[in-house]
Amino acid sequence: MTDLNKPLLFACGLALGVVMLLAALFYNITPARAAENPLGCFVGASAGANATASRISDGNTQIDLGTNSPLVGAEVGCKLAMSGFSLGGLLRYDFLNAKTKIDTESIKQNGRWMALGTVGIPINLATSLYGLAGISGTKFEFADIASKTTTNLVVGLGLSTALWGTGLTGFAEYNAILPRSVEFNGASFKAAEHIARVG
Repeated sequence: MTDLNKPLLFACGLALGVVMLLAALFYNITPARAAENPLGCFVGASAGANATASRISDGNTQIDLGTNSPLVGAEVGCKLAMSGFSLGGLLRYDFLNAKTKIDTESIKQNGRWMALGTVGIPINLATSLYGLAGISGTKFEFADIASKTTTNLVVGLGLSTALWGTGLTGFAEYNAILPRSVEFNGASFKAAEHIARVG
């Protein structure tokens, strides 16, 4: 197994475990019904793990790097409930401290924004399965002497459930940030990111 694959397996395993646990805990819980207004807006917070698999190449030499980092996130969004499904959108910002080093070279990132659309389907009165897609932006810093801001596509899958009629909703989610090659200082840089979170 290469170092490039280890962060992916770590994040996928964590996300799958959390989603399965939430589904088992809340599948049969029936909360109080929501208000009749089908449009609702929300603020939220989350915590999780970020795994990054990076590749740097100058045409002759290729270096693969992998790193894991905890993260905390804040978000705001709205959701429109329809017959049999829901549509939504959200803005999210993640704070993280991801850093990896090889010899004297280092790559780090401290934050990431996301603009996402969601489509959900109810499993029961309490629980919904949803998919999401959108764009993400983050700034990578290279050895404290150069930086590059990248904007990539994001896809993901999540499970949300109402918490016993309290007005709160819990969720478990997996995000994949699809890699796109960018150029800096005569080299190409590509980073695939995998995020597992609960909120």
